[in-house]
Amino acid sequence: MFLNKYKPKKLEEIPQEKAIQEFLFAIKEQKPIILNGQTGTGKSTIIEIFAKNNNYEVLELNASDVRNKEAIEKIIGEAAQQMSLFMKKKLIVLEETIGF
Repeated sequence: MFLNKYKPKKLEEIPQEKAIQEFLFAIKEQKPIILNGQTGTGKSTIIEIFAKNNNYEVLELNASDVRNKEAIEKIIGEAAQQMSLFMKKKLIVLEETIGF
């Protein structure tokens, strides 16, 4: 697909330097981070590229798929406690979590 052909492959190819710096700092400190912005600004791409280049497993959960806070907390809690199948570190991504 055209978009995938020209999609950035390295973080240096993404113009949102401040978001990348904040993301990398949060990862280093093992702290949660909120990447906020309009559709198409590179939030998911930053996560995708970082995970691929640093051997992380990504668990992506869309809040609209799970309808309540308790279900989201249960899924995240279980994912955080389980070891990765391939012994990778984990990134847990919550999409569209406004209101929680």
